[in-house]
Amino acid sequence: MHVKAKQINNEIMIIHLEKEQLKQARRDLLRDDVYIIFVDALRQYHQEGYTTLAPAELYLSAKSFVGDVLQLPDIIEGIADEMDDILDEADNKDEAMLIMMVATGVFWAVGKKYKGVDSDAVIRIIYDRWVDHPLFFPMLDICAKKEQKKWLEGKKTNLLTCELESMKTDGTTEAEARDFLHPFLQQVCEYSDDTIEKVLNPLRDLNEMHSGMFDEEVNMLKRKLGVRNYNPTASVFPFINDSKNADLILSKIKKYQSGKTKAKDLAMPVRAAIDAGVIRRPSFCEYDDVEGFAKIPKSSLSDYTKPGQHPYDGAAYENIVKEFKNIV
Repeated sequence: MHVKAKQINNEIMIIHLEKEQLKQARRDLLRDDVYIIFVDALRQYHQEGYTTLAPAELYLSAKSFVGDVLQLPDIIEGIADEMDDILDEADNKDEAMLIMMVATGVFWAVGKKYKGVDSDAVIRIIYDRWVDHPLFFPMLDICAKKEQKKWLEGKKTNLLTCELESMKTDGTTEAEARDFLHPFLQQVCEYSDDTIEKVLNPLRDLNEMHSGMFDEEVNMLKRKLGVRNYNPTASVFPFINDSKNADLILSKIKKYQSGKTKAKDLAMPVRAAIDAGVIRRPSFCEYDDVEGFAKIPKSSLSDYTKPGQHPYDGAAYENIVKEFKNIV
């Protein structure tokens, strides 16, 4: 972490992060309810040029400010000077105001834990300082609309979805993605089915990119949704290209697997369906989620369905491919 040259009493007042630190902080803060409430407003004002600080930097600066204030022997008497210090270090008055407004949310969340701290009084002092600022009421309005639990769950999901999408292209390693995902997905599992479904699709894509690295996480969400009890024609099986004939396609694969024991024989109807164009190549996780499909080792399923390879040939195999083509 690097900071602006100016510090007050050797304390960092406003947080500045390097690119990689900012990315990690942004993801860590998805588990912070107060950040979730403020992030849209902070992003909007950053984009509109009121501050050069990213939402995560503004929020961490506000938390740092609150931590300093809570250490004061007399908060009511000392907070005005602390606000002056923030104003002195900020690039402009707008930036200082944004930090202070976020600080009121942090005070509300943590102030009750501190004996003798009157959070309401502290918040009123901050409000009195900034009530005439042109962004004061618009910011309050944005945040007030998003405090309800129903919104909070949905918004967290939207933010997580954005992070999953960005991980596909921003160079995030498998280890970094796993460290981020696991604790957050434990929270997601407490949410409604609609919320979980919004997370599942981008997570499947990321899992495909990393060759099943996140099978455990995908399966965790699917178990919560009760995927194995879903009708096979539902979009739960995204590898099926012809959804209206999903039942028939899956049934035919099971039919040709029946009575077989060797991995190559069990994978054959899957490969035939791929070659016929009625399904795409499923990941192991997707294959394993289909109730009634024969158990095939992950490496065998990968080998026998690998593009560019031709493990099956002959008239018998071509006839099976034609059967799948005729379903469409």
